Amino acid sequence: MRRSIFVLITFSLFNYPGLQVQLMIYMTLLYIIYIGHQDFYETKGSKSLEIINEFIFVILQYNFVLLHGLVYHELVRMYSGFTMVGLTGFLILLNMLVIAVVSVKAL
Repeated sequence: MRRSIFVLITFSLFNYPGLQVQLMIYMTLLYIIYIGHQDFYETKGSKSLEIINEFIFVILQYNFVLLHGLVYHELVRMYSGFTMVGLTGFLILLNMLVIAVVSVKAL
């Protein structure tokens, strides 16, 4: 459902990118609150991983705000882009490491 709402926001507010990013940030923050409140994960580690993933996703969304045109200084935009690439790489590596550890433990 959440992904469908993300797609709906993206296409329905195509001409309003600032509003798109703000709504996505608010939705992600509400989802983090929901994850923290509900207890439907099998382990505490999986719940923590989901919160970390969503927190990094919020940071990436804030970088979208910076890259959208709020900051005009090229050096700041460049470092913001590096931050996005680094955080995305970290997120991928973290999840791959968790998958590898869980797979090895299951053997």
